[in-house]
Amino acid sequence: MGAWHETQEGPLPAVVFQAPAAKAELRVSHVPMDATPYDQVHFTQTEKAGWFRSRKITITAEVHTHALLAQCFADFEAERWESLAQRLRDHGVNVLD
Repeated sequence: MGAWHETQEGPLPAVVFQAPAAKAELRVSHVPMDATPYDQVHFTQTEKAGWFRSRKITITAEVHTHALLAQCFADFEAERWESLAQRLRDHGVNVLD
């Protein structure tokens, strides 16, 4: 991460958690800003919405506390997708939905 921070070449390194059966993915990147470091969380899930359609949920948010990040991990591990999405929408910073 230190080398990336110096050169900023390529995408931001991330830890990726996957739940293949649910077609869900949680990417977490640490952004080491001098004033306030934070974690960038990107959640995607594709769910079936009928016979021939699917719905994709994509949310990206900044998480500034370890407690919120731990709650996001707990929701992901317990497969509480709606709770995770709502938590990021409610408590995340600079949310892209």
